[in-house]
Amino acid sequence: MGWFAFGILTRVFAVKARFEIDEEQTKLMQARWEGRNTKQVRVRPPGIDQVLLEHAKLQVFGEMGRKSALMRTVRMEMAESVRKAARARWRQHRQARNGHRE
Repeated sequence: MGWFAFGILTRVFAVKARFEIDEEQTKLMQARWEGRNTKQVRVRPPGIDQVLLEHAKLQVFGEMGRKSALMRTVRMEMAESVRKAARARWRQHRQARNGHRE
């Protein structure tokens, strides 16, 4: 289980984790830790984790989509009000023009 999933579980179950050093296990593992061949250890280069980056992309793109949908709705409403105003002006213009002819 990764740290992200572990964090979610601790929040869901409303618990805190507390890590303590186990002296007995430390004594057993000390030889292995010191005798480890560093060429056989995989080391991640420092930087942003790919999973975190993908999660962030989903959040950012989702927010961008919501905002663009809102803007599209606002633009459509504005276009509708502009269209209604133009029709009203044209109607007034026709009524004024027809009123002068009679």
